[in-house]
Amino acid sequence: MWLGQQMSPDVAYTVAQYVDIRGPFDVATMRTATREASDEFFSPYLRIEVDESGAPVQWLDRSIDAAAQVIDLGLADLPEDQRIDAAVAWMRAEYSRPIDLATDALIINRLIHVADDRWLWYARAHHVVIDGYGASILQRRVAELYTAHATGAEVAPLKPAPLAPEGFVAAEEKYFASARSEGDAEYWAEVVATLPEAAGLSRVVAAPSSLNLRRNGVPSAEAG
Repeated sequence: MWLGQQMSPDVAYTVAQYVDIRGPFDVATMRTATREASDEFFSPYLRIEVDESGAPVQWLDRSIDAAAQVIDLGLADLPEDQRIDAAVAWMRAEYSRPIDLATDALIINRLIHVADDRWLWYARAHHVVIDGYGASILQRRVAELYTAHATGAEVAPLKPAPLAPEGFVAAEEKYFASARSEGDAEYWAEVVATLPEAAGLSRVVAAPSSLNLRRNGVPSAEAG
């Protein structure tokens, strides 16, 4: 994904979704839930820089405020249906713009107030740090944490427990220092060298598409 973004800087490699929340809603509790979920998953704190050799380097920036932020789109004077349309238009524009991997936040959560008892929770991420399935897991975890805090219930531990960043680094260093790593490199170098030419209906390689794929849905009561 990092290489793809460098090759196609005008393409938005984003995963985005919003939840239409109706009824009683507490912003402070939501901010707590999104911050706690971020602490568990780590990815909202991820930064990517390029080192002196030109290679991408990942690191965690704990100074990032990962809690959901309330944004004011100036919708107060509009009828409710127009507020929804304006908010959705803003979200489409936001997730359709390319993200600068070096300077932009790679995951954001935004709260948009569209009526007295209605909020839109918008979440957007660059595909380099999370995919659609991972985004749905993170979203579900935020909902679990919010529900627990709002009802006074005990917060259930995340299962399976995620590996701490230090664990990832240690495991990777151990692998690259092993004989297995050398064998894997030799094997895949041989496999790649003997791959046949890719088949296709055209000799022209298609450029990445800037079109967005969208899907709407209403979660069932059984889904929690």
